Amino acid sequence: MHSEELAQPPVKLTYLDAGNCFIQLVEPLSEDAELESWLEAHGEGLHHVCFGVDDVASGVGEIAGSGPPGTLGSGRGRPSAFVPGELHGVRLECTRFSHGEDVAGTPGWLPG
Repeated sequence: MHSEELAQPPVKLTYLDAGNCFIQLVEPLSEDAELESWLEAHGEGLHHVCFGVDDVASGVGEIAGSGPPGTLGSGRGRPSAFVPGELHGVRLECTRFSHGEDVAGTPGWLPG
């Protein structure tokens, strides 16, 4: 487990190692943060599922069944984007996958 705080958006991210994936807990650090508003409207629970992909725009387009997103953001300093809409109330996100950071440099990652 490890945590980090981001200035923009103002959140604390805590990562729980679950074998071949991480569970990311997100805590808003400002009452006027977009995430705080979302939590007030929806309550605590699962906000989104993120997939590591080689090409963010293509990944989002394939999941959405439409063209690539108009705006790419940054997730943990990497290109990322949310898929338009929701699936059963859960948002989907694609973030650029890095084998070196996400697999080789992660203790406990299960092979194959």
